[in-house]
Amino acid sequence: RGGGQAEAERARMRRQEEEDRRMAEQLQMQLAMQERDMTMQQRAHAERVAQQQQEEAVERQRMQQMHIQQQRHAFQEQRRREEEAAAESARTSMPQQSAHAQMAR
Repeated sequence: RGGGQAEAERARMRRQEEEDRRMAEQLQMQLAMQERDMTMQQRAHAERVAQQQQEEAVERQRMQQMHIQQQRHAFQEQRRREEEAAAESARTSMPQQSAHAQMAR
């Protein structure tokens, strides 16, 4: 009877070890899956961040380009006004010069 009890105890311990091993494998698998999910989430996050930075860079570039165009436009406008003023000044001073020239004669 005592031998049967020892045998039953060993069988119970084997079942327990088997159960523990299965549990450990399952945990290992869950861990591996969690790590994979984390890696995927991190990659997705990194991609979103990169995408956002790319968009911000493009927007900054666009703003700079617009600013440059505005400056160029303002500069051209300024030059046009100066040239008009110079032409106007030349037109108004021309007759005076010829009138002076005639008076001198």
